[in-house]
Amino acid sequence: MQHNVLTFCEDIFTKQVDFITSNYLSKSKELSDKVKDRLNSSLKNNKKDETIHQEPYIETLPSYKIKEKGIITSPNLDNKLKDFFNSLTINNLGVFENPYSHQVRALEEYYKGNDILVSTGTGSGKTECFIWPIIAKLFLEAANKSSFNKRAVRVILMYPMNALVSDQISRLRRLIGDTEHKFKSIFKEHTNALRPISFGMYTGRTPFVRSTSLSEKKTFANNLARYLKIKESDPNFYKKLEAEGKIPAVDNLQSLIDVLKTGTETSYDCSNDTELMLRSFMQQMPPDILITNYSMLEYMLIRNLEDNIWDSTQEYLNAAADNKLLFVIDEAHMYRGAPGAEVALLLKRLFNRLNITRDKVQFILTTASLPLSNENSKQKVYTFFNDLTSLANKNKKCIIIEGEKETISAKTNLEITLNKLLEHRAILDSKHDNLALITQINQLFLELDNSYSIKNDLADLQNYLYENLLNYQ
Repeated sequence: MQHNVLTFCEDIFTKQVDFITSNYLSKSKELSDKVKDRLNSSLKNNKKDETIHQEPYIETLPSYKIKEKGIITSPNLDNKLKDFFNSLTINNLGVFENPYSHQVRALEEYYKGNDILVSTGTGSGKTECFIWPIIAKLFLEAANKSSFNKRAVRVILMYPMNALVSDQISRLRRLIGDTEHKFKSIFKEHTNALRPISFGMYTGRTPFVRSTSLSEKKTFANNLARYLKIKESDPNFYKKLEAEGKIPAVDNLQSLIDVLKTGTETSYDCSNDTELMLRSFMQQMPPDILITNYSMLEYMLIRNLEDNIWDSTQEYLNAAADNKLLFVIDEAHMYRGAPGAEVALLLKRLFNRLNITRDKVQFILTTASLPLSNENSKQKVYTFFNDLTSLANKNKKCIIIEGEKETISAKTNLEITLNKLLEHRAILDSKHDNLALITQINQLFLELDNSYSIKNDLADLQNYLYENLLNYQ
């Protein structure tokens, strides 16, 4: 089956019909069959008054300006940092040779010590706008200051929900917790650091919420053991899990499994782990990067269990005037109104717990949904940022970074009209085999351009479409 917008939509609608009939009508086969026939019939005939779905809304994503070799050619970044990032680029560890211009600017503004608000569209690399500054912060400290030896929270990533926390953990595993330990080796080579960067997910899903029973530890150990079984039985699937950031970034997974099964996890040395898997590990040895949600952060500030996390962080922040906490708030638009007021108060409680002032914290906020159409709306965004992050100095403004959209224009006067597309709508027929599809598309482009040469291979045709569609109005 050909995969395109229509076939994906048909698949979703079909599953929706199956769900309704199996969950609500399974006791009556006759009723189930009739309803299913009616729904499928309306789906095929696209009768809007009878269907249970809407027609698909297709949105195209804009292109954003790329800055070629943007990081290593930047005059605003430390040379050691640029060399380090270049090594990450060469090893394909989450840093791009030719990044978007807004990604480079976010890194530069962070390096200058500014608070940042990144507002750019979905799919435009917002995550890199705070991940790269995080890596830069930890690298610069490890390369230049002995304070890196002190275990403490240096970065907090706060999310509104656990699903987003889990997604960020996957990204960090792929970047700084790769299973080949390439990042760990590069980091040590460039900094001579005695330990790796560490991160941890601290939410209600992190193992051992209330109970520390042996049975619970064994259950978690058995879950971890599945990864090793997959590695042995299906190496290809294991590599796929690695590529998706599903494998824990633990130095010796088997060793962790063994101590959990015997209930002796307190004897486990997690000092060389990139990812701290247990809440008890983080309480004992605070991670450099703490990923959490605002509900858990609130609990952490009032319970004695997490005292060592905050005491260690306070000692780190007080050790030097330029030691700062980097606080990242993703999906910042979700904190308007009452939720925003709650988070603003929560941040004040954090400052109070750490016994620091606002100037000891640098903020990066990201969103795809803030209005920045004119100067008046920008002023409202500044007010929103200041209120949320407790920035009392109203004259001080965050740096707003927007994605610079790239204008793409056709290189020729060739045009694909709507009527011409409608004449060849059979191209979207999901029942095509490859040969029929190639024939249909060849026919379309022969009618559009006399100089077009027929393609007999699907891969050649796909490459042609990729390289030439922008030539058409």
